[in-house]
Amino acid sequence: MYELREGELKRLKIKDTFRKNILYAPTWEFGNGTFEKYGKKFAKEISREFNLIIRLHSNDMKLAKEFKKWLKRNLIENVYFSNSKDIINADTLNDFVISDLMISDMSSVVYEFLVTKKPVIIAKHGYQKIIKMPDNMNIMKNASIFDDKKDDIVELIKKNLLKPTYNVEEMFENCFYNSIDGSIENIRSLVK
Repeated sequence: MYELREGELKRLKIKDTFRKNILYAPTWEFGNGTFEKYGKKFAKEISREFNLIIRLHSNDMKLAKEFKKWLKRNLIENVYFSNSKDIINADTLNDFVISDLMISDMSSVVYEFLVTKKPVIIAKHGYQKIIKMPDNMNIMKNASIFDDKKDDIVELIKKNLLKPTYNVEEMFENCFYNSIDGSIENIRSLVK
């Protein structure tokens, strides 16, 4: 695991390897993705204390070039992009290995991230066409929700790194991605 982590730190060219790594993986604009709403804010604020790894949805990778220019103009460091279109070298799981916490919105990647048993923060997105799930399987009902009108993202990260707002072990066990006990039953009950 150590070698994999070291390889991923090198792939992203992360300079300060002593900082915690925060993965921001928003869905794309069609799904009311939050990158254009929170990207600059997160880059400015989170990068002061943590490394911020941004993994845009492959349909939004076109936004990365201009954003990198903006980072350079504003002298913002400790922000790294993982190319979601490079599925050979930058698979989602590669980013999970080095991330200590994930921020996302309504993307299914938050459920995939549960396999790491690390905390998730949901960025308030306002998307309404979400599948209704039982509360014990619904990360949206259990994780901290970041609302830019009332929350400080850095403080929310610190709080969740110390103690997530939900039981990550239990959420993973209840999750439909869990391939151990009852996963087929979980899917059946969700579909009903």
